[in-house]
Amino acid sequence: MDGGLASPTNADLATGYGRIVIVAPTLGQRDAVGLLFATMIRREQAKLRQVGAQVTVLAPDKASLAAFGPDLGNSRLRQAAARAGEAQGYAERLAL
Repeated sequence: MDGGLASPTNADLATGYGRIVIVAPTLGQRDAVGLLFATMIRREQAKLRQVGAQVTVLAPDKASLAAFGPDLGNSRLRQAAARAGEAQGYAERLAL
């Protein structure tokens, strides 16, 4: 069983920390599961903010979503997805 059974990010485990980065690779998927995950992530984010945490959510941009396609488990697309994520990080100049 993977850790995503109860939550796509398990961000609730970060309760008590002042600054939290939620890495949400499923955010942006347009299927039913992706929409459910988006709702769950928004709820987690809201709960963490309610207790005073500064929360940043990292989600894939359009190029990254296109790179890993509709099946996040497709191992043939891992290199393309990694390159797209790296390019996104550089483009956004993420200061964590």
